[in-house]
Amino acid sequence: MRAQIKRDEKEGEIQFAKKAPEIQEQLKLIETPLSFIDTTHIYRWLCRKQITIDMISKEVLKEFKNTEQYEGFVSRNK
Repeated sequence: MRAQIKRDEKEGEIQFAKKAPEIQEQLKLIETPLSFIDTTHIYRWLCRKQITIDMISKEVLKEFKNTEQYEGFVSRNK
């Protein structure tokens, strides 16, 4: 069972990496004010390592830093 979980995790990482360029283009389209869906997408993409904090525009990042999703991301990556 553990081997299957590791195999599934690796497959997930491969799929996330393949979608990263598409996700990065979607990120460029996000503007303020952020909707809940926007903040959820940014959080998910950060956790999947499809984007980095540096890729987020200054305005969007400023608003994103005031969300629970950002706090969760920071605490998860300590």
